[in-house]
Amino acid sequence: MTKSLLYQAYGQAGIINECRYSLLRLLATYGNQPIPDVVVYTDQPEAFAAFKEKMPLHIQTITAAGITAWKGNIQFVHRVKIEIIKHCLQQRGGKVIYLDTDTYCLDTCEHLFNAIQPNQVLFHADEGRIDQPQNLHMRKWKQFLETNAIAALREPNALHTHMYNAGLIGLSAEHLPVVEAALTLTDALYPLFPRHTVEQFSFCYSFQQKGIAIKEAADQVFHYWDLKEFRDLLQRFFEKYTGNTVDALAAKSADILPAAIVTDKRLYNNRNTLQKLISNIGGKAWTIDRYTV
Repeated sequence: MTKSLLYQAYGQAGIINECRYSLLRLLATYGNQPIPDVVVYTDQPEAFAAFKEKMPLHIQTITAAGITAWKGNIQFVHRVKIEIIKHCLQQRGGKVIYLDTDTYCLDTCEHLFNAIQPNQVLFHADEGRIDQPQNLHMRKWKQFLETNAIAALREPNALHTHMYNAGLIGLSAEHLPVVEAALTLTDALYPLFPRHTVEQFSFCYSFQQKGIAIKEAADQVFHYWDLKEFRDLLQRFFEKYTGNTVDALAAKSADILPAAIVTDKRLYNNRNTLQKLISNIGGKAWTIDRYTV
């Protein structure tokens, strides 16, 4: 059975660099072991050309017109994710693990592929049940579903849906009907509730409504969604090491692992105002510049 790691990387240079970094970490993690097929949907195929000699890389070139079409009539950027997953499953079949560019594997992926079954899919991490909100965003979802229920969501109760972070989605061609359902639901919901997590909810609701179990993969894949500053660091990284081989870049990628940087940032952000002020005065404010290689 075909096994594919899937990325979408188009538009901003920061997103392209995140994807390149994720591929470098794949090389570092796998070492001499065979890497699964890697599929990158991109409008900048030349950015990934050097990786073709090091892994089974399949580049699917996409155009601005194609991206616009995949955004649909609702022109929702994250609708593109659903269309890319759908297209990849239709073209390649087998099992697919979709990864946002701001992720990287902490281990080889065979056990993740093995966990994908007809009655089980993978998402990154459980963010809680909508009727038990733990943050403002989830409270807004709860309020919306309580006051704007549409016919498609009345049974079963959508408020019981667990929201899973969709930075990773592992599924197979057998789940294509659920992907189609998530796409239809996204088109129905987004005009009523134009939030960036509509595609995430649509996936989670559609799988849970079908009784398909969701397994977390956060212990195997790191997702640094709250470290947009890392794009600046990556820009400097790739500029500094221009001309280095892919193997050399893979080795150097360990010097700027986002996991450690995110921990530092969160510790700083959790300080109260006075503590931050003291840190700032002492020249110890958190900044991405301290990690420059």
